[in-house]
Amino acid sequence: MARLAGQRRVRIELYGPFRYFSPTDDFPRFTDALSAVIDAIGENGLCSALGCSAVSRSGEDDRLWYLVFDVEQLEKLCRDIGAL
Repeated sequence: MARLAGQRRVRIELYGPFRYFSPTDDFPRFTDALSAVIDAIGENGLCSALGCSAVSRSGEDDRLWYLVFDVEQLEKLCRDIGAL
């Protein structure tokens, strides 16, 4: 759909994991766990692992994170997991 709409990039909001995240003593919120990953491997490391081109925090709500994928990267990821 993104390609048909002429989009070059897709921004995915990491809101869904909030519903499914099971809190622990060390990570009471999903964002705590995500921040620990970013502290450990950096934003570039996270992007490399996920295949995204950028990761960023919302300017309005620092609890929200976004992954930015180039459409080509997202298509490749979908092909790799058999979703296309």
